Order: sequence, then structure tokens, then C-alpha cells
Amino acid sequence: MGLGYPGGPIVDKMAGQGVAARSPFPRPWLPQSWDFSFSGLKTAVLYKWREKKRWSLPEKKDLCAGFQQSVVHVLVGKTLAAARATGMNRIAVGGGVAANSLLRSEFARRAKKYGFHVSIAPPELCTDNAAMIAAAAYYKLRGRRPAATNDLKIRPQLHLPFTEQRIPPFRISNVLP
Repeated sequence: MGLGYPGGPIVDKMAGQGVAARSPFPRPWLPQSWDFSFSGLKTAVLYKWREKKRWSLPEKKDLCAGFQQSVVHVLVGKTLAAARATGMNRIAVGGGVAANSLLRSEFARRAKKYGFHVSIAPPELCTDNAAMIAAAAYYKLRGRRPAATNDLKIRPQLHLPFTEQRIPPFRISNVLP
């Protein structure tokens, strides 16, 4: 779209000036899962983008608004549904996406409606997780002598469990009204 990099803050700003209803997108719910996958949504945006040769600035804003609304709807809905299903009442939102204004306002609005406590850092502290991991490593290493390179043992796991509890299959509509 020629919006520049990083795209998140630009999409957020443009979406705030657009009308999502003018450019609606599907909600990428992964059934029977708490996982998120937005690859299909990104493809839908790409196909929509290819429909025209030239897009006016107001049309680009509507496109951003529709995309943002779809992503936020899924992130907030699945997060609150997972919290309710697992008996949690506190939610922490982090990473770069936590700086998004619609995500922040929807979490606040819907958490209040359903009785959850949501913690989100100020936008200036919502940065890419890689920076947070590096900062954590810095402070951890500061507290002790670093291991020799050949002493490091890394056993990667594709999926790390958040809980030992097995979550039964669900339908989002059965968990949150």
C-alpha cells in the first residue's frame, strides 16, 4: 500500500480516520482453538487491494479500518473467551500490537463489560517482544557470570504449553455472548 515501515502505527492512524464498514473483512476464527492466524486475512486484504489500480487516501483509510477492526475483534474475542473458559480474571496485553488504539479501547470496554481486569502498558512501552526479551536477558546476565558458549544447552520446542489443563473444544459463541 506504500504506507511505510513499521506498518502498525501507520495503519492505526489511518484506520482512526477511516470507516471499517466501507471495507469489511472476514474474521479469521480458528475453530476449536485459542490460536490466532491472520494469513488468510492478509490474503483477503491483498486481493481487495488488487481490485483497483489506484486507491484514494480515504479508500486506503477505510481499508486500514476494516483490516484493523477484523484483527481486533478476533484478538479481543478469543482472549476474553480463553480467560473465561480457564477461570482467569486478569489479562496482560503486551508486545507491539498492544500500542494499537482500537485494541486498547476494545479490551478496556469489553473487559469492563465482562468483569475482567486488563493490564496494558503505556503505548511508548509497547514495543516488539524481541526488545523485551533482550532487556530481560541483559538484567538476568547482570546478576550472574555468563555461561561459556559451549555450556549452553538449547532444546527448542515448537509449542510450549501455557497450562497443564486440557481445554475442551469450544465455540466462541458459547463462551462469550
